[in-house]
Amino acid sequence: MKKTILFLLLAVMSSALRAEGKFSLLTCAPGEKIYELFGHTAIRYVEGDSIDLVFNYGMFNFNSPNFIYRFVKGETDYELGIDVYRSFEYSYRRRGSAVYEQKLNLTPDETIMLLHSLLENYKPENRVYRYNYFYDNCTTRAKDMIEKAISGTVEFEPIEGRKTYRSIVHQYTAGHPWSELGIDLCIGSQADKPIDTDAMMFAPFYLLDGLKTAGITRDDGSEESLISGTEMIVSPAHVDNGAVSWPHPLLCAWVMFAIALVAGFFLRRKSWIVDSILFLMAGACGCVLAFLVLFSVHPAVSPNYLLFVFHPLHLFLGVPMTVYCGLKKTRPYYHYFNASLIGLFLILWLFLPQEFNNAVFPLALLLLLRSVSAIYCFRKNVR
Repeated sequence: MKKTILFLLLAVMSSALRAEGKFSLLTCAPGEKIYELFGHTAIRYVEGDSIDLVFNYGMFNFNSPNFIYRFVKGETDYELGIDVYRSFEYSYRRRGSAVYEQKLNLTPDETIMLLHSLLENYKPENRVYRYNYFYDNCTTRAKDMIEKAISGTVEFEPIEGRKTYRSIVHQYTAGHPWSELGIDLCIGSQADKPIDTDAMMFAPFYLLDGLKTAGITRDDGSEESLISGTEMIVSPAHVDNGAVSWPHPLLCAWVMFAIALVAGFFLRRKSWIVDSILFLMAGACGCVLAFLVLFSVHPAVSPNYLLFVFHPLHLFLGVPMTVYCGLKKTRPYYHYFNASLIGLFLILWLFLPQEFNNAVFPLALLLLLRSVSAIYCFRKNVR
């Protein structure tokens, strides 16, 4: 395969000045894995019957050292890859995902410019880039490369309605509530600010829809559509029926709420065991959120007001203090702190500039009620 690509690249470079080929944008439908949920974008170049290549800015090595840590920290490196279209198409046909093609109306000079830019970008010293899901990904890279090659300006029709990064993410995670919960926990209030049409096109299908009505105003004053049409070139193997996976996180959160309250009631004098387990889990989640806010370079993870509920103090203070106070029957000082903080969070829920996943409410309420219960029991016993 590498030899085939190398041969085709040499053929492309030898004909680059003639600009006999045609470019199109490929948009691939989502898959089932979390990194496939939002679809994909690539650029196709066809020249005659022998050259058919795909320029793909979505290449990454999942097995590279410390991949998960680097991804969480915002230091994931993606790169531009080149594949034979036949192989690219096969991978999506095998996955059962649709692929759409939009042929670009580029002049010969613009075709040469885009081809040269892509080949320059493919050089080993240029092909790697620092990936960012919202601001610099396979879709934004493809869009930027096309716009830079055009001698003039590309105009997109404004998309109506208020959109945020989070609301667009929710469109693609609607049938995957656990993935949605994980993403909602990690991204902060920056993801809830209204965004313009250009920013919305970080998502592949927003770019696909934007291109359908996009126009070019060239430097010579001429105008035409950016694309000549949209065609499905790979049919989906199945139609998504919109079914949601179960058990749903919200249901699990309420079940956990009920179990913890009942267990705390029956254990009574040893209810500190239940509280310690809850603080342990909330603290572990808080450590991840605090790491994202303090150390990650992802721009959309800070500030995150979920730190009112899930924070490292649960782990480093809440657990040891709850165990100590439970064994010694002393005043539950940490519960006073926790009840005050979460009480404030629930009061401000509707006023904070961040949208929270519905599963957060029963979990926050559970932590609040456990602390209120511990305080009440201590005061009752003191009397």
